[in-house]
Amino acid sequence: MKTFDPQNFSFDQLLDAGLSNKIAKNIIAYRNAGGTFKRSKDLKKMFTIDDETYKLLKPYYKSNSNHKSELPNNQKISEKINTTKQFEINTVTATELIYEVGLDSILAFRLVKYRNSLGYFHNLNQLENVYGIDESSINDLKKVFTADSSYVRKININQVHFSDLLKHPDIDYRLAKHLINYRTKINGFKSWEDLKKAYLMDDFTFEKIKHYLVLNDN
Repeated sequence: MKTFDPQNFSFDQLLDAGLSNKIAKNIIAYRNAGGTFKRSKDLKKMFTIDDETYKLLKPYYKSNSNHKSELPNNQKISEKINTTKQFEINTVTATELIYEVGLDSILAFRLVKYRNSLGYFHNLNQLENVYGIDESSINDLKKVFTADSSYVRKININQVHFSDLLKHPDIDYRLAKHLINYRTKINGFKSWEDLKKAYLMDDFTFEKIKHYLVLNDN
């Protein structure tokens, strides 16, 4: 196994690094759909990469893209965080994040952007997915924020178009395509069990996205 850059390597380079044909194809498809690899954890967005495979690949991950592994100004985020006030993470503004919470402006806007693409936060553990927030700061940020799940924007899985489904950060190209095709095949999802039967829909993935899905608008 050799070091590999999933953001910039070609299909042949990924194979040469030791990745399987299936994983290499998945990475290329994810990039073609607009996905990016900013840190090693992004590999886990690939539904061909389970936890065990991720552990094997992580030591060989290397990104030569313009994305840095950490933001220089945020290396000690926890030292800047003001934990004396509380904010609802689904309504806090970028201005409040900067001047009240103490986040760097780049990170503040990144958090808001991720929140919008996600469809709002279901729980505070999802802060781990915001690029640039170091793990040591998560606990301090959890003291600052509350997460009201009633703000979560729901997706009607029986009506959503492929392009809109693909916009969700936890749904990659292959999963979105398969869900749309499977929905047509079974004439719509009648229950959550139908959704679980879909190829690529393992328990881990279902638990991540179920809070953002509804079977109907009622």
